[in-house]
This record gives sequence, structure tokens and C-alpha cells, in this order.
Amino acid sequence: MNGTVLALGREQMGVRLERYVQVHDTTIARLDRQLTYVDLRYPSGFAVR
Repeated sequence: MNGTVLALGREQMGVRLERYVQVHDTTIARLDRQLTYVDLRYPSGFAVR
């Protein structure tokens, strides 16, 4: 993950980051593109660009 911005918000930052870490290797790392932005502020998921 080089240069990717993670939007964690102001609350529950640890919980949100942990959710990202848990799915990174099995989902995000397998995408065939470089991510520029990951928005982790959603209550039950996240969005990527």
C-alpha cells in the first residue's frame, strides 16, 4: 500500500482500521489496480477508489 489514503473519521478509528486489515490480504490486495483512497467511515464496510 504505497500512497493510499485511508479515511478513518474521528470515532472508532481502531475498529475501522482493524476491519480494513482483516480483509486486505484476501480482498483488496487481489485487486488488479493501485488504490488511491479507502473510505472506512461506513458502519459496516468501506469504499475504495
